This record gives sequence, C-alpha cells and structure tokens, in this order.
Amino acid sequence: MRFSRSYVVIVIRRSLHQRPPRVSGCSALNHVRCFSALSLRIRPDLDFRTGSMTMESPSEKRPKFVHSWNFDKLKPENVNQRLEEIIEYAKEAFDSVGSLPLDAVTYENTIQVLANVTAKTSTDVYPLIFIRVSSTNPELREASTEAQKKFEGFEVEMSMRKDIFDRICEFEKKFGTESLSPEASRYVKKLIRDGKRCGLHLDEEVRKEIKSIKKKISDLEVNFQRNIVEDKTFLLLSAEELAGLPQDFIDSLEKVDGKSKVTMQYPHYFPVVKKCTVAATRQKVDTAFQSRCMKENVPILEELIQLRHKQAQLLGYPNHATYIQEIRMAKKPETVETFLTELSRKLQPLWAKEREMFLQLKKEQCEASGEVFVSKINIWDMQFLSTLVEEKFYQVS
Repeated sequence: MRFSRSYVVIVIRRSLHQRPPRVSGCSALNHVRCFSALSLRIRPDLDFRTGSMTMESPSEKRPKFVHSWNFDKLKPENVNQRLEEIIEYAKEAFDSVGSLPLDAVTYENTIQVLANVTAKTSTDVYPLIFIRVSSTNPELREASTEAQKKFEGFEVEMSMRKDIFDRICEFEKKFGTESLSPEASRYVKKLIRDGKRCGLHLDEEVRKEIKSIKKKISDLEVNFQRNIVEDKTFLLLSAEELAGLPQDFIDSLEKVDGKSKVTMQYPHYFPVVKKCTVAATRQKVDTAFQSRCMKENVPILEELIQLRHKQAQLLGYPNHATYIQEIRMAKKPETVETFLTELSRKLQPLWAKEREMFLQLKKEQCEASGEVFVSKINIWDMQFLSTLVEEKFYQVS
C-alpha cells in the first residue's frame, strides 16, 4: 500500500503526542539498546545471564532469559527496593572502573566490565519501568514512574563521570581497537564518541552545567509521559453518535446516564476514529485525543526546547537538530530538509490520485449515512478513510 504525505503527517503527529522526542544519554548503560548481548559476543566463555524477573538480588544467578512477573503480587515498595539493588550493583561496577589507576587499565577490567553491567542492569531495570504503562494499579504505576525518574537520573550521573571516560580513553590510547572484535571495537569508539557528546572533554564548569541540564531534561520527559499515561479525558456519546462501531465494542463501554464513556486510551480511541461513520463523533474524539494534557505538557515541551538548545550550544553545536543528526544517517539537518522537500515533491502526483480515491470513498460513505458531503479531507477523516481503503482494496479486516 502507498502511504500518502498526509498519512506520514498523521504518524508523526501521533508520535509527538505520546512523549517528547527522546535524547539518548551518553552513559554506558544506554548502549544496551545496541549491545544488549555484547559481552556474550566478545567473551563467549563468560557466564553472563540476564535472568528471570523475580525479586532476587542482582548477585543471584538467573538461568532464564524470559522475564515473568506477576504484577498482581507486586507492591510499590517492591519496585523501589528492586531499583535500589540494581543501582547499587551498577554503581559498584562503575566505581570499580573509575577507581582504576590509569596504568592498570585493561580490556577485562574496563571495557568488559562496562559491557557486562550495561547489559545486565538495563535488562533488569526496563521491566520495572514498563509497569508504568501496563499495570492497572495506579500506585504501582506511580512507583514505576518514580523508578524511571530515579534510574534516568542515575544514568545522567554515570554519563557524566569523567573518571570512567578518562579510563576508556586511556585504554584506546594504549591498546587501540584493531585487535578487538568488530563489536568490541565499535563499542569502545561509541563510548568515546558519546563521552565527548556529553562534554566530558570540556572544563569542569561546563560539565556541571551540562549535567544539570541533562537532569532537568530527564525529569521533564518523565513528567510529560506521566501526564499522558494518567490522562483521564473522556467523552459521553450516545448510541447514534457511535454508529458504525461493532455492538460488542459499544457494550464493553462503561455507561453513564445512558451514554457510553469513551476514554482517550488506545482501545477506545482507535476503534472510534477507524470505524465510526459519524464524522462529528470522529472530530470530537480526535480533537480530544490530540488535546490531551495540553495545559500540563505544552509548558514542559517549551522548556525542553530551550534546554536542548542550550545544551547543544554548550557542546559547540549551533542547535539541537545539528547535535542529534550528527550520529544519525543523515548527519546534518540540511540533509533531512532536502530529503523531505524532495520526497514531498515526488509524492504529489501519488497524493493527487490517492486524494481522489479518498474523496470518492467519503462521498459514498456520506450518501450511505445521510451526511452532507464536503469535498475536503479532514485530519479526523484519515484513519477512517484509510480503514475503508484497507477493507475495500486489500481485504484487510
């Protein structure tokens, strides 16, 4: 299926309403996203086990790779206790690297230790953070959110440790990376690169300011997410307003004064905007969804923009976009701008055809439902019309 320019805009718009674009940290902990099993590849003989998700301490052996938590048995204090154990374990490992004499640095006591603690710690902590978006218990969600805030603060602390950065650089200076496996070589180079992107090569005063900004950014991002997750927005809609939706879906909704309670959670939002034949209902629901937490999150987003810009300039970049794109495929914002402009131009003929198809489907739907047809595709029509296309032309149910 072809994706129109409007569809791409919708996807981008949806993602922006979930959370502010995340700036990955610079600590070794963050490298688990690319190197979660790095130590296994570098040292196949190493006894490195990520473990089953029970409440045992990090020092206990865990023979399984699959996590299995029964959230019903967890209490908020369990989450905090487990996080403290994880942080204590990680800090001990980082301290062991940071306290090494420079002339004693080796692969085993520096790079390998960082790879191990990264994989193990991150594997253990992410299920704790996942609770904030998966548990039905609000107290557990709050405990998980606080755990996320605390752990990300810890990540910032570790990312700004110049003692560790100096020992990584010393290893690279003494031994180079040519003798390492491709994975290990890339890991070392990325640690050094990201250390510089945290400003660890700059003077102490600048590092302190960058560290403070990073902590503020981390807290704001968590608060932004918390507001979305805990949003209580809902609409009360009549049966007529929910025309086109399956009866079992309507029956599943909570009833208030004879009307159905539609929240802005995905299991409610997407069925309505995809299947409801009443344009006014789709408009109401989509507008409410896109407006979630505006009062709380717009100031957060504005502050994030300022902080990210300031951080980029402290690090020697003209703006945040240049800082971010440096390590991405495009390498610089100008490449992205050129690509999107050219892509938009090339998509115009395809969009013209697709637009005509959408308008024809909308006209047929309006005639069938008795609504007045307006030759315009609104943002709240896109999900609905895309669903019609999938069903009519691609047999997707």
